[in-house]
Amino acid sequence: MLLLAVVAMAAASVHAQLQDTPASRETFDCPMRYLAMEYAAELQPWRPSVAFSQLAAALNGTPEKPPGCTVEPAVSMGVAGGSRFRHAALAAPGPGSVMLFVDAVHGSDSNDGSIDSPLLTIDAALAASRKSPGYDSIVLRAGTFYQKDTLVLGAEDTGLTIQAYPGEEVWISGARPLTGVSWKPYNVSAGRNIWQASLAGMGFDGVPGLRYNGTRLIRARFPNSNPETDGFGATFNAAWTPQSAPRVPSVQIDLAQPVRNTSASMFQTFTAGVGGTCDRFQPDAGYWCSVNVQGGGSVIYFVPTAMQVTQSIVPNTPYKNASTAVIQTWRPGHWASWMFTVADATFNASSGTTNFTFSAGGFQGSRGENQGAETYIENVFEELDAPAEWFYDENSQVLYLWHNASSGTAPPTDGTLVVPQLRHLINVSGTQAVPVVGLSLIGVGLRDTRYTYMDPHGIPSGGDWPVPCPCC
Repeated sequence: MLLLAVVAMAAASVHAQLQDTPASRETFDCPMRYLAMEYAAELQPWRPSVAFSQLAAALNGTPEKPPGCTVEPAVSMGVAGGSRFRHAALAAPGPGSVMLFVDAVHGSDSNDGSIDSPLLTIDAALAASRKSPGYDSIVLRAGTFYQKDTLVLGAEDTGLTIQAYPGEEVWISGARPLTGVSWKPYNVSAGRNIWQASLAGMGFDGVPGLRYNGTRLIRARFPNSNPETDGFGATFNAAWTPQSAPRVPSVQIDLAQPVRNTSASMFQTFTAGVGGTCDRFQPDAGYWCSVNVQGGGSVIYFVPTAMQVTQSIVPNTPYKNASTAVIQTWRPGHWASWMFTVADATFNASSGTTNFTFSAGGFQGSRGENQGAETYIENVFEELDAPAEWFYDENSQVLYLWHNASSGTAPPTDGTLVVPQLRHLINVSGTQAVPVVGLSLIGVGLRDTRYTYMDPHGIPSGGDWPVPCPCC
């Protein structure tokens, strides 16, 4: 997605450079790739070096690249201290406006919000801003603002600017720091460093993710892989049970008028289906729910209902409790990936095969298929077998973590471990009659929201990729 965005936004610049050059693949393609890298570095100079290396690999790895064209990674400008984000100068407040300062480290919500007496929370600053008739500014000092609730902004916040203090790095986080816990050794022998901590009574809404010093830790999985550096990391192939229910909608819709396309081959009429095989979507309707979809091997939406693996493929099966498992798999062709939760797992001792029956999922892509492709399985205690992996037992409310340190070294309790809790950091809602206008968020990073890939999804228009609700 980053590559596509960068290439698209660089197109105008490429045109300006090449407008006097005869068009050819050699004269256009390679300069486009160079500009893609240059624009990425200009747009996000704070990206780490590995990100630019990955982008260079993508730009250099396509078969249509002209011979002799090699794009070098840009140099990361991310540095310790200071900020990785662009800032705006602080503007003097206009008539009737106020500038409120907020400091997540040294502030207090009983302060007046001046630069020498800052508030502690963004919520307190919003409440103060709404008492002012003018267009206000909320200035956030260096640090991380851990939001207990989503910031809800509306028409009353029209003209508001929320910005970082120039030169300071500011984050708004949807996580809660993991402080006040008591870590106890679980297995710290034979090179392992696995610890456990009870979160009972601490008010966490589960543990839908874990981060350490801003880096995502790994939910216990097979095969082992780090999603921060390895991408999807799926390698094994399984057997699959195709959907047996009729692959038809409850209601089929085909409109003769208006004519959508006058080509002689396809896409001439509007078509959609409601219900039936699409009943797992919200709403349960869309183009891919129709029996008359067209183009690119198109078929009505359907997904497999179960997966089978042998112990030779997933050695730690059978699992003691597979109901926590999440199956992650590519759809064949790698056009999208699916995630499934598990309702039941049965083990056949004679064949060494475990059958995982799915309880939900498969709604993250809207194209149908009988089976998955490369797969991995996560959120299973038996797969907690590598540094930086973790598992949370929902029943006992105990968190297990292989802390990536020397054996016997306990995980930190200083707040560098955080648990994502919020789905949404900011909600901006207005109406057509009373819209939100002129709202600015400047120089602030957003981070640490919880996984949403198992939340309800809907299909926008004829898109191949559904989106989580409430986006749909």
